[in-house]
Amino acid sequence: MSKSFDKSLFVLLFMYVVQTGIFIFNGFASPLSVIATYMGITCVYLIAKNNPFNFVLGAISSAVFGYYAFQGGMNADAILQTGYIIFDIIGLYLVFTGARKSHKLTDLTTKQLAIVSAVAIGLFLIFFSTISNGWLDAAVGALGLVSMYFTAINYKNTFYAWVAMNFLQTAMWLVHFSQGNQVGLDLGVMYSMYLINSLFGLYSWSKAKKAQEERV
Repeated sequence: MSKSFDKSLFVLLFMYVVQTGIFIFNGFASPLSVIATYMGITCVYLIAKNNPFNFVLGAISSAVFGYYAFQGGMNADAILQTGYIIFDIIGLYLVFTGARKSHKLTDLTTKQLAIVSAVAIGLFLIFFSTISNGWLDAAVGALGLVSMYFTAINYKNTFYAWVAMNFLQTAMWLVHFSQGNQVGLDLGVMYSMYLINSLFGLYSWSKAKKAQEERV
């Protein structure tokens, strides 16, 4: 095997195989949602690799998921996917203007983190007061938007937020499945793959952060 072969591709392949198995077991959804699912999986893999192309795939898959969520009356997820699209656009803008360097992770001051935390709490309270599914959906919505903001600016501790968010997202969709929402199983498994990828991303970004700190 060539020394240049990226072994992390096995992580992506594993996520593809598991998701395909779920589709076969549970039945394939519409072709558009299937494509969007694989695009979403590829997107989160590229986030872990700090590849800016994740913003393109993320925006497309979020548009599809947001549409189906809105059609199914799942307003919390529709709002979340809309927020993802906004931050995907911001991320692309930062890339094309040169403000976001893929090789340099961003640090945040205590004041900036305090502001982000306050905004997250505010989002949670807004979601919790307007979304019928309660605190779990509200927490997913708030933490998901914060995670996407961290990704857009290339924050060095992004994946701590993604690990927490994808854990809650997996739990949320499995709860929906237990309540009779059949797509909940597909999405629950998909987000469990995202969770695995988040752990991979945490490992990858920790290495990048360490290398960056050693160069300083």
